[in-house]
Amino acid sequence: MRLTGLAVKRRGKLLIYNRIYQEVFNQQWCEQQLAKLRPYASEINAWMASECEDESRLLRGQALQEALQWATGKSLSSVDYQYLSASQEFDKREVQRALVAEQEANQLLAQARQQAEKALETEREANQVLANAQKKARWILFGTTTAAVISLGLAGFGWQQFRTAQTVTRLEQSSASLFRLSESISIDNLVEATQFVKELKQIVKDNRSFTEYPTVSPLLALQTTLENIREKNELRHDDAVNKVVFSPDGKTVATASNDNTAKLWNLQGLQIATLKHNSLVNNVVFSPDGKTVATTSIDRTAKLWNLQSIDRTAKLWNLQGLQIATLKHKDSVYNVVFSPDGKTVVTTSRDDNIRLWTQVGDDWQQLAEYQSKDGIFSPDGNLIAVVVDNTVQLRPVEGLDQLLARGCDWLRDYFASHPDVSNEACR
Repeated sequence: MRLTGLAVKRRGKLLIYNRIYQEVFNQQWCEQQLAKLRPYASEINAWMASECEDESRLLRGQALQEALQWATGKSLSSVDYQYLSASQEFDKREVQRALVAEQEANQLLAQARQQAEKALETEREANQVLANAQKKARWILFGTTTAAVISLGLAGFGWQQFRTAQTVTRLEQSSASLFRLSESISIDNLVEATQFVKELKQIVKDNRSFTEYPTVSPLLALQTTLENIREKNELRHDDAVNKVVFSPDGKTVATASNDNTAKLWNLQGLQIATLKHNSLVNNVVFSPDGKTVATTSIDRTAKLWNLQSIDRTAKLWNLQGLQIATLKHKDSVYNVVFSPDGKTVVTTSRDDNIRLWTQVGDDWQQLAEYQSKDGIFSPDGNLIAVVVDNTVQLRPVEGLDQLLARGCDWLRDYFASHPDVSNEACR
């Protein structure tokens, strides 16, 4: 830039040579060019937008190593070095947490094996006690009544130990079968795991410490089942999630993502609505009454969304603020597109259908319906492109007059080929 005369070096800094160049090569231009050079541009921008608080935007693993390799030998800004340093610290903490979690899991598994071995030993001892008690009982039957009562007491104690050992062994075996499940965890498995813990509680009736339990497999099985079921309720975006909040009544979850959207979900993991921005959404929050959602984006906008309007309709308003039409769907509507002449509207819904509406006098009527996920008009308004599975189909946009004319043409052809049928209907 100095050689071309665009910049001049003064007091150790590069300055734009004149005001004309300053208007072109301004701070925004520099940031755009820097963003093209950085392999982690979107991540560092989101991190900076969160005032360096959002650790989910920090690099880790392979991405961090590639960024450090890219930065080698380059003279970067202090913000870049701060971001890379924070990423390294975060990556170290993540690795340390993973190691600690692995060690704890290994300790639990080792304890479970020890308890299983202890349970088997208890069963063997119980069998031996029972055998000895039965042997003694045969001899004592020939003795006095008092001796008989004593022998029955001993046998009862041995039998109780035997039954306890049997129960522990069965719990170990049943819990092991739950450990082998991964993708197929269901509510029935949760009920089963809960029942195992209840049975264990019947065995451990005192306040013994955890290490003195005859087995811990039922506890581990219940914990594993709960974790697997919890992971099934994933609220998934197409890019990283920056924020998640619950509504005041706890019935709705809102998420903000780098895929330029915020989304609303119910507690069953079903998506209720998609709130779109032109760039990544870095924050989302409910109003205290839960009727409004606010979203912010790095496109320099904040938007307020009225949740009461998610009523499976699109509404048309004139410029005076008066509602002039309600266009209904079977599910929530998330997109509306006008034709170039403003006389036709396409609405897109989560019911996987798009509907074509046209103005008839002062009313708006449905013109057509396509099974599609999206639709858009051609520049001249004569065609509509609809998305069907993995294809895009181009279809003509026909008004009521064109549809009626085509219908009459079809009727004329039909009656011409069927002279025995009256063509009064055609006329």
